[in-house]
Amino acid sequence: MLLGDAGVGKSVMAGVLAKNSAAEGNLAAAYFCRDRDDTRNNPRYLLGTIACQLCKCNAQYSNFVGGEGGIRKFLSNSKIGIQGLFTKLLQEPLTKCNTPCERKLIVIDALDETKYESREDFLDVITRRFPMLPKWLVFFITSRPVDAVKFRFKNYNPCIKICAKNGENLEFYRQHEQDIKLFLEKSVDFSRFPYSADDVVEKCKGMFLCAFHIVKDLNAAALSGEIIQLDDVFQGDIQDYLLENVSRVFQKVGENLFKKLFGCAIVAPSPLPLAFIAFILQREKSNLEEWKVIDALSSFFDFDKSFDFRHNLISELFTEKESSW
Repeated sequence: MLLGDAGVGKSVMAGVLAKNSAAEGNLAAAYFCRDRDDTRNNPRYLLGTIACQLCKCNAQYSNFVGGEGGIRKFLSNSKIGIQGLFTKLLQEPLTKCNTPCERKLIVIDALDETKYESREDFLDVITRRFPMLPKWLVFFITSRPVDAVKFRFKNYNPCIKICAKNGENLEFYRQHEQDIKLFLEKSVDFSRFPYSADDVVEKCKGMFLCAFHIVKDLNAAALSGEIIQLDDVFQGDIQDYLLENVSRVFQKVGENLFKKLFGCAIVAPSPLPLAFIAFILQREKSNLEEWKVIDALSSFFDFDKSFDFRHNLISELFTEKESSW
């Protein structure tokens, strides 16, 4: 169990761990919770996702559960509750399977992003049901330290904590600082600048999200041959930085497009398709080229598979009651 404050890099760690484990043939399943995606904050989908991915790496299990067709049949039966699904999809078929040569990993990221009304079902499945599964299945779970999660996982060992620089636990923070420093030193040639990785670490205050943005700006400056002061790259905290970049986007795309793009992304019940940008440009009869809009939005949105915010902190910035945006 990994508990960490917002922006410290939990999802990055979960993603890299899942990717590396898959490359080594040791990944059983991965489920990344998202608060605005109904397929990624529902305990039924959690069990279904794990079951479907297990079918792909364990033929014996797939045979016992009836393959993906059998899984869909169980999931579509509304009379079967969460506990029943756990028994039918995981506990019973996995108990029949032979023990594999190596352990298999299941990654569950951002448990705090589950809906309030379903979070207890998630917590019950993870803390009470998953320990019933065969020992060759191991779990890596991340969450912000929200009260419900902290309470249910208080006796877990190991339960690793990563905190931003808030004075909660100096030992955890110092270990986390070293990780950020290593990331910075691997990502930036500091011989080009009048400051060191340690100076940037101090600026980040424990947030990998800050380090990510600073690395991007420093490498862009290095390519252009520009020598910039650290205060020019990152002033204040992550909120100040994001607000400053919001102003840049506002100026580049204009008020109308800004409101349409950010507004739709915030209120959409799930991530929008990449074609959404072209649709908005056409609908608004904008003369801006699509690539220029994507470039302007790149600090805030992930364009890998969909049009979605890179981090929840960004959407939270716009939905806070005191926000002037």
